[in-house]
Amino acid sequence: MFKVWQIMDFCLFGFKLRNQALFYLLRAYELGEDNAPSYVHKVFGDRIPPPKSITYLKEIQKFYEEKK
Repeated sequence: MFKVWQIMDFCLFGFKLRNQALFYLLRAYELGEDNAPSYVHKVFGDRIPPPKSITYLKEIQKFYEEKK
């Protein structure tokens, strides 16, 4: 399981790797991974429910398609 600091460190390698790590974190949250809720809320905040992993993936794909 990723730790939040590891996900944030992925910024050094680029947004694509960070976005992929966040997708898998959201997926782990959806599948009920024990540690995932605390990490998800640290990354996405407590104010709003985290996005669904498939929604996050579609938004990221749309972002990269617009940049082409």
